[in-house]
Amino acid sequence: MSPEGERPLLTAEALLRYLKPKQLPLNPESGLPQLPPKALLSFSPSLVKQIKGQLKEQLSFAEPLPFLGVQLHQISPEWMVVSGLGLGAPAAVARLEELRSCGVKEFIFLGSAGSLKKDLGPGQVLVCTKAIADEGTSQHYLLEQQEQQGQQHYSAHGELGHWLEQVLLKNSIDFVQGVSWTTDAPYRETQSKVDDFVKRGACVVDMEASALFAVGAFYGLKVAGVFVVSDQLTEGQWRPHFREARVKDPLIKVARAILEAGA
Repeated sequence: MSPEGERPLLTAEALLRYLKPKQLPLNPESGLPQLPPKALLSFSPSLVKQIKGQLKEQLSFAEPLPFLGVQLHQISPEWMVVSGLGLGAPAAVARLEELRSCGVKEFIFLGSAGSLKKDLGPGQVLVCTKAIADEGTSQHYLLEQQEQQGQQHYSAHGELGHWLEQVLLKNSIDFVQGVSWTTDAPYRETQSKVDDFVKRGACVVDMEASALFAVGAFYGLKVAGVFVVSDQLTEGQWRPHFREARVKDPLIKVARAILEAGA
């Protein structure tokens, strides 16, 4: 049965009412924390530290607030940064559920991804238009029509994705559009799987995108995402570049562009 017709026994709202997070403003009607409606999601805590160091003149960052294992950094009445989201679809979706219950309606996730094609090198910025699900979380958020069709791919929200692309263009950030293969088993990225997902249109691999897009479609949220290529799974081998400036610098540049546009 599609989850549309059933109410879960545990909800994010119920958990938040039980935990009663401190230091957060409350919505008097719901009794839940009230957060800005738009969020930049970062999987890395260190990225936010670097951004704050560069943008302290242009943007006002409120003191970070702890929220169920992540840090919230409000920069305007409309926008905040959520850092330390955790790796993998289950962790990312749990945080998305909790943030949604606190009034957040638009999400842009920024992370790194592994390239599956030789012409997509380290530091390349990729706006993720669609993700193919090879993880176990998105199937719990299938809409009835998707379930009947056996859908395995999920798309970014068109309007928010267009806004993201316009921000990148305005800031002279070169990017490509592309499809991601979302897996929850990074140590089982075999050559045969790489070949299969490339044939299905994927050019990068990540661990969260398809599930985040699925949750967005399920709840009617706006979700878009952008990656910077941090490693390569091409020519039969894995080549990491995570620590290189050509990867770190574009991540900071993209984050700055989004936050400055949203402030």
